[in-house]
Amino acid sequence: MDMDRLRAADLSADDQELFDYLLEEEGLEVTPRQAMAPPMQPSSLPLSVAQQRLWFFDQLQPGNTLYTIPVGVRIRGDLNLPALQQSPNTVIRRHAILRTSFRADPTASAPTPYQHIAPAQDLRVTPVRFPSAATATAIQQVVTAAQQQPFDLQLGPVRA
Repeated sequence: MDMDRLRAADLSADDQELFDYLLEEEGLEVTPRQAMAPPMQPSSLPLSVAQQRLWFFDQLQPGNTLYTIPVGVRIRGDLNLPALQQSPNTVIRRHAILRTSFRADPTASAPTPYQHIAPAQDLRVTPVRFPSAATATAIQQVVTAAQQQPFDLQLGPVRA
């Protein structure tokens, strides 16, 4: 049994402690954990396979809106605009992927994309107000116009 390979498994601290205990119970040698390498700098993180696919398709067809997912919500009654502004900003601060863009050195012969994680910035949510007599067609036109705005993977980050 290759203990080093088992140790390299992605185990939580509790699972690793249990694993070490079970090894000791079986009379197997438990070596101290080696220090983990420091995490990569955010400016040099490689793209995941899914991110590579997205980047590749964007290189083939820049400005494609295939991955743009417009969402509209009808709210009746009073709107707490400060709370509406704060909610997505809290989520964006917590999740780096929402602040991530893809960069590559354009001077390289074969550009290798990497993740660039921007510092948290406030996202401005702009409510669209329709008169109560607005037709479904008028609302659909606004949604369609938003859907047709391409998303730039190099500039990022998320927009609303």
